[in-house]
Amino acid sequence: MSLVALRKVSKSFGNHKVLRDIDLEVQTGEILSIVGRSGSGKSTLLRCINGLETIDKGDIQVNGMPVVQDKRCLQQLHRDVGIVFQSFNLFPHLTVEENITLGLVRGKGLAKSEALERAHRALSSVRLSDKARQYPGRLSGGQQQRAAIARAIAMEPVLLLFDEITSALDPQLKSEVVYVLEELASQNRTMILVTHEMAFARRSGSQIIFMHDGKIWEKGDPKVVFENPNTEEFRSFLSKVIR
Repeated sequence: MSLVALRKVSKSFGNHKVLRDIDLEVQTGEILSIVGRSGSGKSTLLRCINGLETIDKGDIQVNGMPVVQDKRCLQQLHRDVGIVFQSFNLFPHLTVEENITLGLVRGKGLAKSEALERAHRALSSVRLSDKARQYPGRLSGGQQQRAAIARAIAMEPVLLLFDEITSALDPQLKSEVVYVLEELASQNRTMILVTHEMAFARRSGSQIIFMHDGKIWEKGDPKVVFENPNTEEFRSFLSKVIR
């Protein structure tokens, strides 16, 4: 059984159709990269998978459970799925360590000592052990994003979602975050990324989809898809993002 399965998923905002009959499967241990132009539906697709947006039609299942707007189902979904956004979403009045332990104590019901142990383990995995007692405002953008990744992986989710997490970073800080993504990929974590990092998608991805006008226009092994685009839309997209 697929870890993530979407069947004929559609979503509109008013009269604007954002997703049109999306069919998609992701297996445990796979890394799916979602690419496409702004407004193609990529981030909305990610938010639907995590239950942050309701769908109009179709069916989504994650880890064997339907994604529906039911409080109990959503609580379980958010325990199973970690999501990291472009904007970090760290609490500025809490230290990095406190940002991570908050969800572990309140959301997972862990004892403070176990939460701290998990937090330090997660920070070590993103090379931020020395920043545990710092406040987010004292960190660079790349460090804040790595702290947000640490917060997500400390919850020990079965699935990690990343929504354009390098878009707001300069090239040096971007490389720090991509390094962490490469590390996570080497650990066989299941990940879905909305990304502009084409080199990462090609090198580390198991699967890639190209979205255009709310639909999946290309899907498959990144190495094959990049070498032999089937559509003029994807060829045009690649010509602008790969120099």
